Amino acid sequence: MSPWLQVGRLDDAEHVGARVLPALDTAPGRAAVDQVWLLLSTPNPAAEPASAEARDVLRFFLESLVKRCRLTASKPVLKALALAALETRT
Repeated sequence: MSPWLQVGRLDDAEHVGARVLPALDTAPGRAAVDQVWLLLSTPNPAAEPASAEARDVLRFFLESLVKRCRLTASKPVLKALALAALETRT
């Protein structure tokens, strides 16, 4: 039995329970599950402003930031380097 949660089996309560419930007993596992729940239950996970005016202000700010910092076009996702942030608690 694989210890990993399989996305294609999220409708299988036995599969999900066997993998998620043990994770909830650990602080990192609980934090990960809480974050996934927040992302999946948020109506706007991209955090884009709801009003058109706020989107225009944000777009203007980002475009001016790009010009000022002389940023280059980003790489396609498949060619971008992966970034992982790990938190340690003592």
